[in-house]
Amino acid sequence: MKTVFNISQKRKIDEANSNIYLTPAMHPTRTMPLHDLVYMISGTWQIGQEGETLTVGKDDVFVLSANRHHYKVSPCSQRCRTIYIHAHSLEGDYSTMEESVAPSSDAVVVNSVINASASPDVKELFIKIANSKNAGDELLASSYFDLLVCLLSELSSQDKQKSLAQKIHDLIILHPDCFFSNREIAEKLHISVRTAEKAFKAYYKTSIHQYILKNRIEQSKHYLINYPDMKISEIADNLGFYDEYHFSNQFKKHAS
Repeated sequence: MKTVFNISQKRKIDEANSNIYLTPAMHPTRTMPLHDLVYMISGTWQIGQEGETLTVGKDDVFVLSANRHHYKVSPCSQRCRTIYIHAHSLEGDYSTMEESVAPSSDAVVVNSVINASASPDVKELFIKIANSKNAGDELLASSYFDLLVCLLSELSSQDKQKSLAQKIHDLIILHPDCFFSNREIAEKLHISVRTAEKAFKAYYKTSIHQYILKNRIEQSKHYLINYPDMKISEIADNLGFYDEYHFSNQFKKHAS
């Protein structure tokens, strides 16, 4: 799904704040008259929207469009942290499942899920919007929101490589116990290994292997901190490493 935002008028920000979920939680099932934009500081989550499943992880932004039904799919991970914005819908805003959207010159198009790992300004704008709203500066919060959706629109620019990279990303996030090889990923998506590697590197600026490794190392830190009695062999098995020696070697090399 794509959401078209009218940027010709200032809009009211109803609420903007941060959340931390100490235990896994489901996203509320509801239909709101407001747009709900969420930045994933850490953790993973799955939310449904009008038949579409949004799979998100660290540094992803997801957009739940105003007047669209969204619902729980699976709970967020433990200690998931987010920043959210509830923004009023304006005349000229709309959402669509169409792949190709041609908005007016006063509007921008934003995807349901956008990876912002390569654009730290996105997180900064979420923080500025929350700070401005909570300080009572409605005009500044609205102005920052316009900048935010314009930046998200840039990141949402569609191309085949980006769409394919997102599918690879989703596969990795949904199978935390699997350390996929590039060939296994390519076979699951019915593409060549070269196509998978090229698409992922172009969008995420790193190799598939390095992305999986970084993701698994971050998850292993969570186990080590929160489950100190868990055996290293169990952590290795849960995260798809060959064995505890493979995990230990990789952790020493890449954990910081």
